[in-house]
Amino acid sequence: MGVQLKLANLLLASLVAVSISGAASAAGKKPKPSFPADPKEVIAIYNGNTWTWSKGGSYWGNGGKFEAIWGDAIGIGKWYVTTKGTLCYEAIWYETNGSKSKPLKRCWEHVKDAEGVYYQQSTDPKDRKKWGWVKNTKVSKGNGIKSELKKLKQKAGL
Repeated sequence: MGVQLKLANLLLASLVAVSISGAASAAGKKPKPSFPADPKEVIAIYNGNTWTWSKGGSYWGNGGKFEAIWGDAIGIGKWYVTTKGTLCYEAIWYETNGSKSKPLKRCWEHVKDAEGVYYQQSTDPKDRKKWGWVKNTKVSKGNGIKSELKKLKQKAGL
């Protein structure tokens, strides 16, 4: 299996696993009632913050700067939120051995329930079928991956 495919599969598994770890919705079903996500609120959830993953995390920086770590891989690119409140990143993933992926795009739809709690679902059909809707992910203030990212960038020669 090529590095790009292997990395994409690992990322997919990690993002789903992280989302599921915070899940409280029954069987991954969309909350009822649910309401469209406000793109400004989705931006506020992620902008300048870190989404923690099981083997790293992602930093959703100001101005659309996206940086992430998954194991020894580094993702660098951009992020944005669509007018429907869908969070997306487009990044190239680098491994410390110098290999890199083709650009990879990942997105998550968002809705909120009657109490204003946000839920998300991957736009990837395989993820949707397997995991469905989950409560919004674990996001913390600031850049929680900065020091580890710096070390991995040096190892990768970036």
